[in-house]
Amino acid sequence: MNILIVDDHAIVRAGLRRLLRGLFEGEVLEAATGREALALAGDLGMRPLVAHCRLGLGNLYRLTGDRDRAREHLAVASKMYDEMDMPTWRGHVAQALQNVT
Repeated sequence: MNILIVDDHAIVRAGLRRLLRGLFEGEVLEAATGREALALAGDLGMRPLVAHCRLGLGNLYRLTGDRDRAREHLAVASKMYDEMDMPTWRGHVAQALQNVT
């Protein structure tokens, strides 16, 4: 199993890499941007399983023009923020959904 850590802060990526070291057999890869992550995951045939809530797969797919996947992931994020009573982030998702063209 390989893990791809995606975060725009190098210190966060380094900390997660340190935590994961020795916990499993596999490679820990890093990406600083969503576009970089999608390209690397695509090149390596990786399937994203978990994404940072603020980064969101919905926004990644929206940025790359994959409208169907963007809507699907943004809908999941919307439900999650509703269930977690996070109206500010729910508003961000609503705005992102409006921007899916």
